[in-house]
Amino acid sequence: MKCYTLYAMEKEKIVEMSCPECEEGTARREKTLFKRRIGKEIFVIPEVEHLVCDKCGYEFIPEDVWEYVLNVFRNIKYNIIK
Repeated sequence: MKCYTLYAMEKEKIVEMSCPECEEGTARREKTLFKRRIGKEIFVIPEVEHLVCDKCGYEFIPEDVWEYVLNVFRNIKYNIIK
């Protein structure tokens, strides 16, 4: 099984916002490791930015980052099938 490391974008848009889950805490931007298995191979994007609520711990990837991640994996899938 192969493991590939992909590098995420550097632009930041949402730094913090009200938590959409509990509506009481503040979700702040942090970085995490995003892994995805495609077939028998594992692809890793280090330091993907996501938001974490300081009150309830809810974690989510903001839309700008999620679009980037989806595009990375669409390109990988296209190149594997090609």
